Amino acid sequence: MRPATFSRLTALLCTSASLLALAPMSAHAQSAEAASAPGEIVVSAQRRNESLSKVPISIAAFTGKDLEKTGITDVSELSKATPGFHVSPGATIGGGNNISIRGVSTTQGAATVGIYIDDVPTQSRANNWTQPVSPSLFDLERVEVLRGPQGTLYGASSEGGTVRFITTAPSLSQWSGKAVGEVNTNANGGIGYETGVAMGGPLIADKLGIRVSVDNRRDGGFIDQMSRTVAGKVLNSNINSTDNTSVRVALTYAPNDKLTITPFFNYQRLHGNDNGLIWSGIWPTSGKYQSFEQTSTPYTDEIKIGSLKMAYNFGGATLTSITSGNWRDLSRVDDYTQVAAYNIFGAGGTRAFMANNPNFGSPQSTATKQTLFTQEIRLTTNDQTAPVYGTVGVFLSTSKQSLLQVEWGDANASYPSAVYFLQSGNLVPSNAFNYTVNGGPYSAGGILASKYQVEIDRQASAFADATWNVTSKLKFNAGVRVARQSYSFQYIGNGYFQGGVQILPLTSTKSTPINPKFNISWQANPNLLLYATAAKGNRAGGANRPIPSARCAADIAQNGSIPQTYGDDSVWSFEGGMKGRFLGGKLSVSGSGFYLKWHNVQQNLSLSNCSFSYVGNFGDATSKGFDLSVSARPTSWATISGNVGYTKATLDQNVTGTANATTGIAPVLATKGSALSFVPDWTADVALDLNHALPWYGLNGSLRVDYQYAGQYTRTPALGSTLYNAINFQGDAYELVNLRAGVAKDAWTFSVFAKNLTNAYPTLYKSSQSGAANIFLMTSTLAPRTIGANFTYRW
Repeated sequence: MRPATFSRLTALLCTSASLLALAPMSAHAQSAEAASAPGEIVVSAQRRNESLSKVPISIAAFTGKDLEKTGITDVSELSKATPGFHVSPGATIGGGNNISIRGVSTTQGAATVGIYIDDVPTQSRANNWTQPVSPSLFDLERVEVLRGPQGTLYGASSEGGTVRFITTAPSLSQWSGKAVGEVNTNANGGIGYETGVAMGGPLIADKLGIRVSVDNRRDGGFIDQMSRTVAGKVLNSNINSTDNTSVRVALTYAPNDKLTITPFFNYQRLHGNDNGLIWSGIWPTSGKYQSFEQTSTPYTDEIKIGSLKMAYNFGGATLTSITSGNWRDLSRVDDYTQVAAYNIFGAGGTRAFMANNPNFGSPQSTATKQTLFTQEIRLTTNDQTAPVYGTVGVFLSTSKQSLLQVEWGDANASYPSAVYFLQSGNLVPSNAFNYTVNGGPYSAGGILASKYQVEIDRQASAFADATWNVTSKLKFNAGVRVARQSYSFQYIGNGYFQGGVQILPLTSTKSTPINPKFNISWQANPNLLLYATAAKGNRAGGANRPIPSARCAADIAQNGSIPQTYGDDSVWSFEGGMKGRFLGGKLSVSGSGFYLKWHNVQQNLSLSNCSFSYVGNFGDATSKGFDLSVSARPTSWATISGNVGYTKATLDQNVTGTANATTGIAPVLATKGSALSFVPDWTADVALDLNHALPWYGLNGSLRVDYQYAGQYTRTPALGSTLYNAINFQGDAYELVNLRAGVAKDAWTFSVFAKNLTNAYPTLYKSSQSGAANIFLMTSTLAPRTIGANFTYRW
C-alpha cells in the first residue's frame, strides 16, 4: 500500500473510531436500527421476514430509495459502499466483471457468489466471455448482500456469499409509481441518459395486484478508436457506449387470506457497442482512453426469467413453492488481431507483419446460451417466539450452457506455409457431436480456430435450518444442506490455432457435498446484538478443454501437464460480529471479523505464450479480515458514515505442477503466501449526507459527498512461480470522489451529480496476451468524470 494512501486509510479508521463518541453507517448501515425503530429495513435473507438489526449474520441492505439517494446504478458501484464485497469492472479477457466476497471469487468454472432476483437463482458457469448477471437496479425494493458461505439455505455457488435483488411487489390495496429521467456526459464527450417508469396497484381490491416497470439506461462511451497508420487520428469516438433495457411484470393473486400466487417475468437486454478493452503496444503512443483495436467488439446479453411463486399459510407454518425458468443468450465479437499475429509470427516477426499489414484483422465471435430450470419447495414456521422455529425444504435445478466460438482470419496477407484456414461446414467432419460454422467475413480467408462445448449441471438437495430460543436473549441456530450434484462436459475444436482437431468425449463428474451451519446469538439489550457463526460452502468441479500440445509446448514444458478435470472446492468460514445502536440512536455500528479456510481452491491460470488457460485445484488458502460500518447523526440534518473492509487472502503452500520428464523437477506454479487474484487488501468509503429545509417555496435541499478507496490486488501468482507475469501482476489501487446535490418538494426530486470527480484512471485489467514479449497490451479502466442531472417523480 502506498504511504500516502496508508496515511489516508489510517485517518479514516481513526475518524471511524472517533465517530463512536458521536453517532450511524453508510446507506445500508443507517438501516441497522433497533427493532422498535420506525422505518427499519425488513430483510428475508434467512427465508423469513426479519428486522435487519436482528439478523445474526453479516448482511448489508440497501432500499431502492437508498440506491437513488447515493446515485448507485450498477453492481460495481454497489460494491464500493459494501465492505467485504468487491466488483472489479472489466477485469477479465472478455471485459466482464469479477465478483469477490471476503476473498472468494472466480473467473472460470462454477460461480462462487450466488446472484438472485427475488427467490430465483441466475448464476451461470463463468468463462472469459460469460460473466455474472448484473440485474437492473431500477424499481427495486431492496438489495441484500450476504457475506460468508450461504450453502445451507442457498446451496452451491454461494460459497463466498449471496447477493439478492428484491423487486417491488404488487400492492393489493393502493396504486403507486415513479418516473425517472436523467442525462449525463463524461469528460471524453460520451452522452448518457436514463428513462424509466414503474407503476402498480390493485386490479381487484385485496384480490389481484400488478406491478410493471420499464427502464432504459445508456452509459456514454469514453474510448476512442485510433488509426494505426496516421498518428493521432481518431477513427471512431466513444466506441464503448452501453444500453441496458429492462422490463418487469409481476402479478399477485390472493383468492383468500391463506393463499398467494405470484407469477413474475423479467426481461433484460444489455448491449455494448464495444467491450471497453484498450488495445495498445506496438503502434504510436496513445493517450488516455485511446485504443488501437482493429475491429469493433459489440456484445449483447439478453436474459429472460419467468417464475411462479405460490405460498399457503397454514397458520403455524407457510408452505412456499418457487418454479423458475431462466434463458440467457450472450453474443459478442472480440478483436483477436494482435493475438493472431503473435501466434502466427512469434515475437520476432509480429512487429514487421503488423507494420506491413496495418489493416489485417482477426475477429472472434462467441455465442453462449444457457437454460436454467429450478424448483424449490420449503416449509417455514411462522412464530419466531416459539421454543424452536425454522425452515425445511428441497431444491432441484438443471442448467445447460453451450458455447460456440469462431475466430476468422484475412488471407490477404503473407502467411507461413503451415497456416491453414477452415471453411464453412461441420466443425469436425464425421463426428457425432458437431456444429455447423460459417466461413466468416473475408472473401479470402476463413476460420483460424473454432470450438463448441456443452456443459450440464444438475443438482438435487434437501435442507433444514432450525433456531432454538434458549432464553429470551440467547438463540442457537443450526442448519444443513445435503446435495447430489453432477456435471458433464463435451467439447470439439478445430483449426490452425486449435492445433487441428480436438475432441473431448462426454466427461462426467459427481459429488455429494454436505454444508452445515452453526450460529449463536445474544441480544444483550434491544439495541445490541452479538453473534458468532461457523458455516461451510462449496462449488462443483468441472473439466478443461483440450490444450493443443504443439502450440502450447513451451508452456506445458514450463508448467507441467494440464489436468483434464478439476474437483469441487469448499470453504469453512468462522465469523464473529455485532450490531448496535448507541447514544439514543445517534450512533449505529455494525462489524464482523472472519477467518476462512478455502480447501482445494479452483484457480484459472493463463498460459500466456499460447493464449490458452485452464482451471486446476491449487491446494488450500486462508482469507482473514474484517468489515466495519459506522454511521453518526450528530444533528437531525447531517449524517457521517464510513465503511472499512480488510481482506488478506493467500495460498497456504507452494503449488507444483507435474515433474519434468528429463530433469525430474516439478515446476512451482504458485508460491506459498501468494495473494489470491482480484482481491483488494483494503476497501473504504466515507460519506457526508446533509439534508435541510430551504427557505424558498417549501423546498428541501440535500448534499452528499463520497470518498471511496479500493486497494491493490494481484492478477497472477507471485514472483518465484512459473506463472508469474511482471506485466500483468499488480492491479492498481484507486480513489474516487463523487458529489450529488438536489432539491425536493412533495413527490418530485431534482438532483445534479458528478462521478469520478478527480478523473481517476486506474488500470483494472491488464494482459500482455503475448507472453514475455510484451508486444501489445489489453487494459481496462473506469469511466472518466461524469456529470449529469436527474429528475424523479413519485405518486
